[in-house]
Amino acid sequence: MKILLRVVMYTGIGLLVGGLFGVVAKASGCWFVGLIGVGAGLMLVAILEGEGVFE
Repeated sequence: MKILLRVVMYTGIGLLVGGLFGVVAKASGCWFVGLIGVGAGLMLVAILEGEGVFE
């Protein structure tokens, strides 16, 4: 159950940050910025996970 919660959290935060970058990407007309956003979101979650924020 805890793994499922983590997957949902990773996906949610990844999409949230990716969505913010997506707006910028759409405004600038560059889809690559959106990909960077999703990567940044996943990295952020991984860092927080490493710090034990979600324990």
